[in-house]
Amino acid sequence: MKTKYNQGDIVQFTYNDGNRDLLVITEVFEVLGSLRYAVHWLADNAKGRCKINTLDDNLSITLLARGQ
Repeated sequence: MKTKYNQGDIVQFTYNDGNRDLLVITEVFEVLGSLRYAVHWLADNAKGRCKINTLDDNLSITLLARGQ
């Protein structure tokens, strides 16, 4: 299965209200045949991490920098 994003990529998530957060993909892995991404995000006065499986199909995500 081919991933759209790779570990180390920096992507931007844009909310409906126009606010934006930066996400760094820290891991790409497969669970039961479905790709998932572990991400860390940076926002105004906030940061966090989570695992998500909808990055490949999310129209609110824009690739900013490709990781090495």
